[in-house]
Amino acid sequence: MIMSLPQRTLLAVPITAADTVLARQQILSAQAARADILEFRLDLMADSDWSALLAETSLPVIATARPTDQGGEFAGSESQRLDLLKKVAQARPAFIDFEFPHFIGSAKAREFISSITCDSIDADKPGLIMSFHDFESVPSNLDDIVSQISDTPAAVVKIVCFAQSIQDNFSLFDFAHQASRPSIILAMGQAGQISRVLAAKLGTFLSFSCLSTAESSAPGQISVDRLRSLYRWDRISRSTAVYGVIGFPLGHSLSPAIHNAAFEDIGFDGLYLPFLIEPAYERFAAFMDSFLAREFLDLRGLSVTIPHKENALRYLQQHNAFIDPPAQRIGCVNTIVISPDGNLAGYNTDLDAALDALTAGAGISHADLAGRAVAVLGAGGVARALVAGLTAAGADVFIYNRTAERARSLAEEFGATAIDLAELPQTTARIIVNCTSLGMHPDTGASPFPCRCLSSDMIVFDTVYNPPRTRLLTQAVQAGAKTVNGTDMFINQAARQFSLWTNQPAPVHIMHQVLKDVLL
Repeated sequence: MIMSLPQRTLLAVPITAADTVLARQQILSAQAARADILEFRLDLMADSDWSALLAETSLPVIATARPTDQGGEFAGSESQRLDLLKKVAQARPAFIDFEFPHFIGSAKAREFISSITCDSIDADKPGLIMSFHDFESVPSNLDDIVSQISDTPAAVVKIVCFAQSIQDNFSLFDFAHQASRPSIILAMGQAGQISRVLAAKLGTFLSFSCLSTAESSAPGQISVDRLRSLYRWDRISRSTAVYGVIGFPLGHSLSPAIHNAAFEDIGFDGLYLPFLIEPAYERFAAFMDSFLAREFLDLRGLSVTIPHKENALRYLQQHNAFIDPPAQRIGCVNTIVISPDGNLAGYNTDLDAALDALTAGAGISHADLAGRAVAVLGAGGVARALVAGLTAAGADVFIYNRTAERARSLAEEFGATAIDLAELPQTTARIIVNCTSLGMHPDTGASPFPCRCLSSDMIVFDTVYNPPRTRLLTQAVQAGAKTVNGTDMFINQAARQFSLWTNQPAPVHIMHQVLKDVLL
Protein backbone atom coordinates (compact mmCIF):
# COMPACT_ATOMS: atom_id res chain seq x y z
CA MET A 1 0.00 0.00 0.00
CA ILE A 2 1.44 3.35 -1.08
CA MET A 3 1.15 6.06 1.56
CA SER A 4 1.87 9.77 1.69
CA LEU A 5 4.02 11.60 4.24
CA PRO A 6 1.90 11.86 7.42
CA GLN A 7 1.20 15.17 9.13
CA ARG A 8 1.62 13.66 12.61
CA THR A 9 3.60 10.91 14.30
CA LEU A 10 2.14 7.49 13.53
CA LEU A 11 1.57 4.65 15.97
CA ALA A 12 2.98 1.37 14.71
CA VAL A 13 1.97 -2.01 16.10
CA PRO A 14 4.11 -5.11 15.45
CA ILE A 15 2.46 -8.30 14.28
CA THR A 16 4.40 -11.13 15.87
CA ALA A 17 2.14 -14.22 15.77
CA ALA A 18 3.68 -17.29 14.18
CA ASP A 19 0.51 -18.68 12.57
CA THR A 20 -2.00 -17.07 10.24
CA VAL A 21 -5.04 -17.30 12.53
CA LEU A 22 -3.32 -15.59 15.46
CA ALA A 23 -1.68 -13.03 13.17
CA ARG A 24 -5.08 -12.15 11.71
CA GLN A 25 -6.44 -11.68 15.23
CA GLN A 26 -3.55 -9.37 16.05
CA ILE A 27 -4.21 -7.33 12.90
CA LEU A 28 -7.90 -6.97 13.75
CA SER A 29 -7.01 -5.95 17.32
CA ALA A 30 -4.52 -3.37 16.04
CA GLN A 31 -7.13 -1.93 13.70
CA ALA A 32 -9.68 -1.77 16.53
CA ALA A 33 -7.10 0.01 18.72
CA ARG A 34 -6.63 2.56 15.90
CA ALA A 35 -3.05 1.71 15.01
CA ASP A 36 -1.82 3.79 12.08
CA ILE A 37 0.61 1.30 10.59
CA LEU A 38 1.60 -2.33 11.14
CA GLU A 39 5.01 -3.96 11.26
CA PHE A 40 5.06 -7.52 9.97
CA ARG A 41 7.91 -9.25 11.80
CA LEU A 42 8.42 -11.94 9.18
CA ASP A 43 11.14 -13.58 11.26
CA LEU A 44 8.50 -14.21 13.94
CA MET A 45 5.70 -15.06 11.45
CA ALA A 46 7.43 -18.10 9.96
CA ASP A 47 4.28 -20.26 9.82
CA SER A 48 1.83 -17.56 8.75
CA ASP A 49 0.61 -16.73 5.26
CA TRP A 50 2.02 -13.21 5.39
CA SER A 51 1.21 -12.51 1.73
CA ALA A 52 -2.49 -13.18 2.28
CA LEU A 53 -2.44 -11.10 5.45
CA LEU A 54 -0.75 -8.26 3.62
CA ALA A 55 -3.43 -8.32 0.96
CA GLU A 56 -6.21 -8.32 3.56
CA THR A 57 -5.14 -5.47 5.82
CA SER A 58 -6.39 -1.96 5.26
CA LEU A 59 -3.40 -0.43 7.04
CA PRO A 60 0.04 0.29 5.56
CA VAL A 61 2.65 -2.32 6.46
CA ILE A 62 6.34 -2.28 7.28
CA ALA A 63 7.93 -5.63 6.42
CA THR A 64 11.10 -6.82 8.10
CA ALA A 65 12.86 -10.14 8.53
CA ARG A 66 15.20 -9.41 11.40
CA PRO A 67 18.26 -11.73 11.57
CA THR A 68 19.50 -13.15 14.85
CA ASP A 69 22.52 -10.83 15.01
CA GLN A 70 20.09 -7.89 14.89
CA GLY A 71 17.81 -9.07 17.67
CA GLY A 72 15.48 -11.10 15.47
CA GLU A 73 14.81 -14.79 14.87
CA PHE A 74 15.50 -15.27 11.16
CA ALA A 75 18.04 -18.09 11.29
CA GLY A 76 18.44 -18.75 7.57
CA SER A 77 21.25 -17.58 5.32
CA GLU A 78 21.52 -14.02 4.06
CA SER A 79 20.69 -15.22 0.54
CA GLN A 80 17.50 -16.82 1.84
CA ARG A 81 16.59 -13.61 3.66
CA LEU A 82 17.11 -11.51 0.53
CA ASP A 83 14.96 -13.94 -1.46
CA LEU A 84 12.20 -13.54 1.13
CA LEU A 85 12.44 -9.74 0.96
CA LYS A 86 12.21 -9.92 -2.84
CA LYS A 87 8.91 -11.79 -2.56
CA VAL A 88 7.73 -9.31 0.05
CA ALA A 89 8.55 -6.34 -2.17
CA GLN A 90 6.41 -7.82 -4.94
CA ALA A 91 3.46 -7.86 -2.53
CA ARG A 92 3.86 -4.07 -2.18
CA PRO A 93 4.13 -3.23 1.51
CA ALA A 94 4.54 0.47 2.27
CA PHE A 95 8.06 -0.10 3.63
CA ILE A 96 10.84 -2.61 3.94
CA ASP A 97 13.04 -2.26 7.02
CA PHE A 98 16.65 -3.30 6.44
CA GLU A 99 19.56 -3.15 8.88
CA PHE A 100 22.34 -0.64 8.26
CA PRO A 101 25.21 -2.99 9.28
CA HIS A 102 24.09 -5.56 6.69
CA PHE A 103 23.58 -2.84 4.08
CA ILE A 104 27.10 -1.42 4.36
CA GLY A 105 28.70 -4.81 5.00
CA SER A 106 27.69 -6.40 1.71
CA ALA A 107 27.83 -4.96 -1.80
CA LYS A 108 25.33 -7.63 -2.87
CA ALA A 109 22.88 -6.58 -0.16
CA ARG A 110 23.29 -2.90 -1.03
CA GLU A 111 22.62 -3.48 -4.72
CA PHE A 112 19.71 -5.80 -4.07
CA ILE A 113 17.93 -3.69 -1.43
CA SER A 114 18.40 -0.56 -3.55
CA SER A 115 16.73 -2.35 -6.46
CA ILE A 116 13.56 -3.38 -4.58
CA THR A 117 13.05 -0.22 -2.49
CA CYS A 118 13.20 3.53 -2.96
CA ASP A 119 14.16 6.62 -1.01
CA SER A 120 10.68 8.10 -1.07
CA ILE A 121 7.59 7.46 1.02
CA ASP A 122 5.04 7.91 -1.76
CA ALA A 123 6.65 6.04 -4.68
CA ASP A 124 5.65 2.87 -6.51
CA LYS A 125 8.22 0.73 -4.67
CA PRO A 126 8.31 0.12 -0.93
CA GLY A 127 10.12 2.87 0.92
CA LEU A 128 13.39 1.85 2.54
CA ILE A 129 13.63 2.16 6.31
CA MET A 130 17.34 2.03 7.07
CA SER A 131 17.61 0.85 10.66
CA PHE A 132 20.31 0.78 13.29
CA HIS A 133 19.79 -1.07 16.57
CA ASP A 134 21.93 -1.28 19.68
CA PHE A 135 20.37 -3.64 22.21
CA GLU A 136 22.79 -2.83 25.01
CA SER A 137 23.38 0.93 25.12
CA VAL A 138 23.51 4.22 23.25
CA PRO A 139 26.88 4.02 21.44
CA SER A 140 29.40 6.80 21.97
CA ASN A 141 29.92 7.16 18.20
CA LEU A 142 26.23 7.67 17.45
CA ASP A 143 27.03 10.91 15.61
CA ASP A 144 29.11 8.99 13.07
CA ILE A 145 26.49 6.28 12.69
CA VAL A 146 23.71 8.80 12.03
CA SER A 147 25.92 10.61 9.50
CA GLN A 148 26.63 7.38 7.63
CA ILE A 149 22.98 6.32 7.58
CA SER A 150 22.04 9.76 6.29
CA ASP A 151 24.16 9.06 3.20
CA THR A 152 22.17 5.94 2.28
CA PRO A 153 19.14 5.89 -0.07
CA ALA A 154 16.67 5.69 2.82
CA ALA A 155 13.13 6.99 2.83
CA VAL A 156 13.15 6.81 6.64
CA VAL A 157 16.11 6.73 9.02
CA LYS A 158 15.62 4.52 12.07
CA ILE A 159 17.80 4.71 15.20
CA VAL A 160 16.82 2.51 18.15
CA CYS A 161 19.15 2.07 21.14
CA PHE A 162 18.82 0.68 24.64
CA ALA A 163 18.63 3.26 27.43
CA GLN A 164 20.54 2.20 30.53
CA SER A 165 19.24 5.29 32.33
CA ILE A 166 16.91 8.17 31.53
CA GLN A 167 19.94 10.30 30.58
CA ASP A 168 20.48 8.14 27.50
CA ASN A 169 17.35 9.60 25.93
CA PHE A 170 18.70 13.11 25.49
CA SER A 171 21.21 12.48 22.70
CA LEU A 172 18.43 10.67 20.82
CA PHE A 173 16.11 13.64 21.38
CA ASP A 174 18.76 15.88 19.82
CA PHE A 175 18.89 13.73 16.68
CA ALA A 176 15.10 13.68 16.46
CA HIS A 177 14.94 17.46 16.81
CA GLN A 178 17.61 18.02 14.16
CA ALA A 179 16.49 15.34 11.69
CA SER A 180 16.19 16.61 8.12
CA ARG A 181 14.26 13.59 6.80
CA PRO A 182 11.56 11.30 8.19
CA SER A 183 13.04 9.48 11.18
CA ILE A 184 12.22 6.89 13.80
CA ILE A 185 14.32 7.58 16.87
CA LEU A 186 13.55 5.65 20.04
CA ALA A 187 15.11 4.20 23.18
CA MET A 188 14.34 0.67 24.33
CA GLY A 189 13.91 -0.45 27.94
CA GLN A 190 12.02 1.02 30.87
CA ALA A 191 14.28 4.08 30.97
CA GLY A 192 13.53 4.69 27.30
CA GLN A 193 9.74 4.65 27.54
CA ILE A 194 9.52 8.44 27.60
CA SER A 195 11.04 8.49 24.10
CA ARG A 196 8.09 6.49 22.80
CA VAL A 197 5.66 9.14 24.04
CA LEU A 198 7.76 12.22 23.26
CA ALA A 199 8.17 10.99 19.68
CA ALA A 200 4.83 12.69 19.01
CA LYS A 201 6.09 16.01 20.39
CA LEU A 202 9.34 15.74 18.45
CA GLY A 203 7.41 15.04 15.26
CA THR A 204 9.25 11.87 14.28
CA PHE A 205 7.80 9.56 11.63
CA LEU A 206 6.40 6.96 13.99
CA SER A 207 6.62 5.38 17.42
CA PHE A 208 6.35 1.67 18.09
CA SER A 209 3.66 0.51 20.49
CA CYS A 210 2.20 -2.96 21.04
CA LEU A 211 -1.09 -4.69 21.68
CA SER A 212 0.12 -5.98 25.04
CA THR A 213 3.39 -6.62 26.83
CA ALA A 214 3.20 -10.28 25.82
CA GLU A 215 2.90 -9.27 22.16
CA SER A 216 5.65 -6.63 22.13
CA SER A 217 8.64 -6.91 19.82
CA ALA A 218 11.11 -4.85 21.88
CA PRO A 219 11.62 -4.05 25.58
CA GLY A 220 9.81 -0.96 26.82
CA GLN A 221 7.03 -0.82 24.24
CA ILE A 222 3.83 0.75 25.60
CA SER A 223 0.44 -0.59 24.53
CA VAL A 224 -1.42 1.42 21.93
CA ASP A 225 -4.43 1.65 24.27
CA ARG A 226 -2.27 3.10 27.04
CA LEU A 227 -0.64 5.63 24.72
CA ARG A 228 -4.01 6.84 23.48
CA SER A 229 -5.86 6.86 26.81
CA LEU A 230 -3.31 7.61 29.54
CA TYR A 231 -0.96 9.83 27.51
CA ARG A 232 -3.58 11.36 25.18
CA TRP A 233 -1.51 10.52 22.10
CA ASP A 234 -3.82 12.25 19.68
CA ARG A 235 -3.46 15.55 21.59
CA ILE A 236 0.35 15.66 21.55
CA SER A 237 2.01 18.09 19.15
CA ARG A 238 5.20 20.13 18.92
CA SER A 239 3.55 22.85 21.02
CA THR A 240 2.57 20.54 23.89
CA ALA A 241 4.05 21.51 27.27
CA VAL A 242 5.74 18.70 29.19
CA TYR A 243 5.22 17.92 32.88
CA GLY A 244 6.05 14.89 34.95
CA VAL A 245 6.90 13.22 38.23
CA ILE A 246 10.49 12.59 39.32
CA GLY A 247 11.01 9.69 41.69
CA PHE A 248 12.48 6.26 42.34
CA PRO A 249 10.65 3.92 42.21
CA LEU A 250 7.62 5.10 40.23
CA GLY A 251 5.65 1.95 39.50
CA HIS A 252 3.13 2.95 42.17
CA SER A 253 2.57 6.50 40.94
CA LEU A 254 -0.87 7.46 39.71
CA SER A 255 0.11 11.07 39.08
CA PRO A 256 0.25 10.60 35.28
CA ALA A 257 -3.32 9.28 35.29
CA ILE A 258 -4.85 12.13 37.28
CA HIS A 259 -2.87 15.00 35.73
CA ASN A 260 -3.33 13.88 32.12
CA ALA A 261 -7.06 13.43 32.77
CA ALA A 262 -7.19 16.90 34.33
CA PHE A 263 -5.40 18.39 31.30
CA GLU A 264 -7.98 16.72 29.08
CA ASP A 265 -10.88 18.00 31.16
CA ILE A 266 -9.93 21.68 30.87
CA GLY A 267 -8.55 21.41 27.33
CA PHE A 268 -4.97 22.20 28.38
CA ASP A 269 -2.16 21.37 25.94
CA GLY A 270 -0.01 19.42 28.38
CA LEU A 271 1.54 15.98 28.73
CA TYR A 272 2.52 14.40 32.07
CA LEU A 273 5.15 11.65 32.17
CA PRO A 274 6.97 9.51 34.77
CA PHE A 275 10.70 10.30 35.04
CA LEU A 276 12.55 7.50 36.82
CA ILE A 277 15.67 9.05 38.36
CA GLU A 278 18.10 7.11 40.55
CA PRO A 279 18.44 8.45 44.14
CA ALA A 280 21.77 10.34 43.98
CA TYR A 281 21.68 14.13 43.79
CA GLU A 282 24.05 14.02 40.80
CA ARG A 283 21.47 11.99 38.87
CA PHE A 284 18.74 14.49 39.70
CA ALA A 285 20.90 17.48 38.70
CA ALA A 286 22.04 15.84 35.46
CA PHE A 287 18.44 15.16 34.46
CA MET A 288 17.36 18.71 35.22
CA ASP A 289 20.33 20.24 33.39
CA SER A 290 19.77 18.05 30.33
CA PHE A 291 16.04 18.69 30.11
CA LEU A 292 16.24 22.43 30.73
CA ALA A 293 19.06 22.85 28.18
CA ARG A 294 16.70 21.61 25.45
CA GLU A 295 14.14 24.35 25.11
CA PHE A 296 12.42 22.43 22.32
CA LEU A 297 11.18 19.91 24.92
CA ASP A 298 9.11 22.63 26.69
CA LEU A 299 9.49 21.31 30.23
CA ARG A 300 7.10 23.42 32.34
CA GLY A 301 6.55 21.63 35.62
CA LEU A 302 7.50 18.70 37.82
CA SER A 303 6.13 16.80 40.76
CA VAL A 304 8.91 15.52 43.00
CA THR A 305 8.54 12.43 45.15
CA ILE A 306 10.68 9.90 47.05
CA PRO A 307 13.69 10.26 47.28
CA HIS A 308 14.26 13.60 45.53
CA LYS A 309 12.38 16.27 47.50
CA GLU A 310 15.49 17.49 49.29
CA ASN A 311 17.51 17.14 46.08
CA ALA A 312 14.99 19.43 44.40
CA LEU A 313 15.43 22.11 47.04
CA ARG A 314 19.23 21.87 46.77
CA TYR A 315 19.10 22.15 42.99
CA LEU A 316 16.82 25.18 43.07
CA GLN A 317 18.95 26.89 45.70
CA GLN A 318 22.05 26.37 43.56
CA HIS A 319 20.26 27.91 40.59
CA ASN A 320 18.97 30.98 42.48
CA ALA A 321 15.37 29.96 41.96
CA PHE A 322 12.36 31.37 43.78
CA ILE A 323 11.48 29.10 46.69
CA ASP A 324 8.15 29.52 48.42
CA PRO A 325 8.67 30.28 52.15
CA PRO A 326 6.83 27.13 53.38
CA ALA A 327 9.06 24.96 51.17
CA GLN A 328 12.12 26.78 52.49
CA ARG A 329 10.96 26.22 56.06
CA ILE A 330 10.10 22.57 55.52
CA GLY A 331 13.42 21.97 53.77
CA CYS A 332 12.14 20.14 50.71
CA VAL A 333 10.28 20.78 47.47
CA ASN A 334 7.63 18.61 45.86
CA THR A 335 6.63 20.98 43.03
CA ILE A 336 8.76 22.76 40.44
CA VAL A 337 7.37 25.40 38.10
CA ILE A 338 9.35 26.39 34.99
CA SER A 339 8.35 29.54 33.13
CA PRO A 340 8.64 29.81 29.31
CA ASP A 341 11.75 31.98 29.79
CA GLY A 342 13.38 29.31 31.94
CA ASN A 343 12.89 30.77 35.42
CA LEU A 344 12.53 28.16 38.15
CA ALA A 345 10.32 28.19 41.25
CA GLY A 346 9.88 25.62 44.00
CA TYR A 347 6.90 24.91 46.26
CA ASN A 348 5.77 22.35 48.80
CA THR A 349 2.12 21.42 48.48
CA ASP A 350 2.35 18.51 50.97
CA LEU A 351 2.00 20.48 54.23
CA ASP A 352 -1.50 21.91 53.82
CA ALA A 353 -2.63 18.85 51.88
CA ALA A 354 -1.57 16.52 54.68
CA LEU A 355 -2.95 18.56 57.59
CA ASP A 356 -6.25 19.14 55.80
CA ALA A 357 -6.58 15.41 55.04
CA LEU A 358 -5.73 14.42 58.62
CA THR A 359 -8.05 16.85 60.35
CA ALA A 360 -10.95 16.38 57.93
CA GLY A 361 -10.65 12.60 58.07
CA ALA A 362 -10.41 12.60 61.86
CA GLY A 363 -13.25 15.08 62.24
CA ILE A 364 -11.15 17.65 64.11
CA SER A 365 -9.83 21.13 63.39
CA HIS A 366 -6.23 22.31 63.07
CA ALA A 367 -6.64 23.96 66.48
CA ASP A 368 -7.55 20.58 67.99
CA LEU A 369 -4.01 19.36 67.26
CA ALA A 370 -2.54 21.62 69.96
CA GLY A 371 -1.18 19.56 72.84
CA ARG A 372 -1.97 16.23 71.12
CA ALA A 373 0.80 13.62 70.99
CA VAL A 374 1.49 12.51 67.42
CA ALA A 375 3.82 9.68 66.36
CA VAL A 376 5.31 10.33 62.92
CA LEU A 377 6.85 7.30 61.26
CA GLY A 378 9.60 8.26 58.82
CA ALA A 379 11.86 11.24 58.24
CA GLY A 380 11.65 11.82 54.49
CA GLY A 381 9.99 14.55 52.47
CA VAL A 382 6.39 13.86 53.49
CA ALA A 383 7.45 13.50 57.12
CA ARG A 384 9.22 16.87 56.99
CA ALA A 385 6.04 18.55 55.76
CA LEU A 386 3.88 16.92 58.42
CA VAL A 387 6.31 17.57 61.26
CA ALA A 388 6.54 21.22 60.22
CA GLY A 389 2.76 21.54 60.10
CA LEU A 390 2.04 19.59 63.25
CA THR A 391 4.58 21.44 65.39
CA ALA A 392 3.33 24.77 64.06
CA ALA A 393 -0.17 23.70 65.14
CA GLY A 394 1.12 23.02 68.66
CA ALA A 395 1.16 19.22 68.57
CA ASP A 396 3.75 17.22 70.52
CA VAL A 397 5.49 15.32 67.76
CA PHE A 398 7.53 12.14 68.23
CA ILE A 399 9.56 10.93 65.26
CA TYR A 400 10.42 7.27 64.69
CA ASN A 401 12.71 6.41 61.81
CA ARG A 402 14.88 3.51 60.68
CA THR A 403 17.89 5.87 60.53
CA ALA A 404 18.10 7.43 64.00
CA GLU A 405 20.33 10.30 62.93
CA ARG A 406 17.78 11.51 60.36
CA ALA A 407 15.07 11.42 63.02
CA ARG A 408 17.22 13.43 65.45
CA SER A 409 18.13 15.99 62.82
CA LEU A 410 14.49 16.48 61.82
CA ALA A 411 13.36 16.67 65.44
CA GLU A 412 15.94 19.32 66.32
CA GLU A 413 14.95 21.39 63.32
CA PHE A 414 11.28 21.63 64.27
CA GLY A 415 11.25 21.24 68.04
CA ALA A 416 10.00 17.66 67.98
CA THR A 417 11.35 14.58 69.79
CA ALA A 418 13.22 11.70 68.17
CA ILE A 419 12.52 8.27 69.65
CA ASP A 420 14.38 5.04 68.93
CA LEU A 421 12.39 2.93 66.45
CA ALA A 422 12.63 -0.06 68.81
CA GLU A 423 10.45 1.87 71.29
CA LEU A 424 7.59 2.38 68.81
CA PRO A 425 5.43 -0.35 70.41
CA GLN A 426 5.48 1.63 73.69
CA THR A 427 4.34 4.93 72.16
CA THR A 428 1.76 6.89 74.11
CA ALA A 429 0.70 8.89 71.06
CA ARG A 430 -2.92 8.41 70.02
CA ILE A 431 -2.41 9.90 66.56
CA ILE A 432 -0.22 7.71 64.36
CA VAL A 433 0.96 9.02 61.00
CA ASN A 434 2.83 6.78 58.55
CA CYS A 435 5.09 8.78 56.25
CA THR A 436 7.15 5.81 55.07
CA SER A 437 6.59 3.81 51.89
CA LEU A 438 5.89 0.60 53.83
CA GLY A 439 2.64 -0.88 52.57
CA MET A 440 2.85 0.88 49.21
CA HIS A 441 2.09 -1.05 46.04
CA PRO A 442 3.45 -3.56 45.18
CA ASP A 443 4.66 -4.44 48.71
CA THR A 444 1.15 -4.28 50.13
CA GLY A 445 1.74 -6.90 52.81
CA ALA A 446 4.06 -4.66 54.84
CA SER A 447 3.07 -2.45 57.76
CA PRO A 448 5.18 0.07 59.72
CA PHE A 449 3.30 -0.25 63.01
CA PRO A 450 2.86 -3.33 65.25
CA CYS A 451 -0.67 -4.68 64.89
CA ARG A 452 -0.86 -5.59 68.60
CA CYS A 453 -0.27 -1.95 69.57
CA LEU A 454 -3.26 -0.54 67.72
CA SER A 455 -6.26 0.45 69.81
CA SER A 456 -9.73 1.93 69.44
CA ASP A 457 -8.75 5.33 70.87
CA MET A 458 -6.26 5.99 68.07
CA ILE A 459 -6.42 8.03 64.87
CA VAL A 460 -4.27 6.31 62.21
CA PHE A 461 -3.31 8.27 59.11
CA ASP A 462 -1.41 6.47 56.34
CA THR A 463 -0.05 8.84 53.70
CA VAL A 464 0.31 5.93 51.26
CA TYR A 465 -2.48 6.23 48.67
CA ASN A 466 -1.85 3.12 46.56
CA PRO A 467 -3.54 1.02 47.79
CA PRO A 468 -6.11 3.25 49.53
CA ARG A 469 -6.64 0.63 52.23
CA THR A 470 -3.15 -0.44 53.34
CA ARG A 471 -2.39 -3.30 55.68
CA LEU A 472 -1.85 -0.73 58.46
CA LEU A 473 -5.30 0.79 57.92
CA THR A 474 -6.94 -2.62 57.67
CA GLN A 475 -5.44 -3.60 61.01
CA ALA A 476 -6.40 -0.22 62.51
CA VAL A 477 -10.04 -0.69 61.46
CA GLN A 478 -10.02 -4.18 63.02
CA ALA A 479 -8.73 -2.58 66.24
CA GLY A 480 -11.60 -0.05 66.18
CA ALA A 481 -9.38 2.97 65.45
CA LYS A 482 -10.43 5.93 63.32
CA THR A 483 -8.53 5.81 60.03
CA VAL A 484 -7.52 8.30 57.33
CA ASN A 485 -6.09 7.09 54.03
CA GLY A 486 -3.71 8.95 51.75
CA THR A 487 -6.02 9.60 48.82
CA ASP A 488 -7.30 12.99 50.01
CA MET A 489 -3.77 14.19 50.74
CA PHE A 490 -2.67 12.98 47.31
CA ILE A 491 -5.49 14.81 45.53
CA ASN A 492 -5.08 17.96 47.65
CA GLN A 493 -1.37 18.34 46.86
CA ALA A 494 -1.86 17.42 43.20
CA ALA A 495 -4.63 20.00 42.76
CA ARG A 496 -2.37 22.75 44.08
CA GLN A 497 0.41 21.62 41.73
CA PHE A 498 -2.00 21.69 38.79
CA SER A 499 -3.04 25.25 39.57
CA LEU A 500 0.56 26.39 39.96
CA TRP A 501 1.37 25.00 36.50
CA THR A 502 -1.74 26.06 34.59
CA ASN A 503 -2.98 29.13 36.50
CA GLN A 504 -6.39 27.46 36.43
CA PRO A 505 -8.45 25.72 39.11
CA ALA A 506 -7.87 21.98 39.17
CA PRO A 507 -10.86 19.80 38.21
CA VAL A 508 -10.75 18.02 41.56
CA HIS A 509 -13.85 15.93 40.79
CA ILE A 510 -12.09 14.46 37.75
CA MET A 511 -8.95 13.73 39.78
CA HIS A 512 -10.99 11.94 42.44
CA GLN A 513 -12.90 9.92 39.85
CA VAL A 514 -9.76 8.82 38.00
CA LEU A 515 -8.09 7.80 41.26
CA LYS A 516 -11.17 5.86 42.28
CA ASP A 517 -11.38 4.11 38.89
CA VAL A 518 -7.70 3.16 38.86
CA LEU A 519 -7.58 1.93 42.46
CA LEU A 520 -10.74 -0.17 42.29
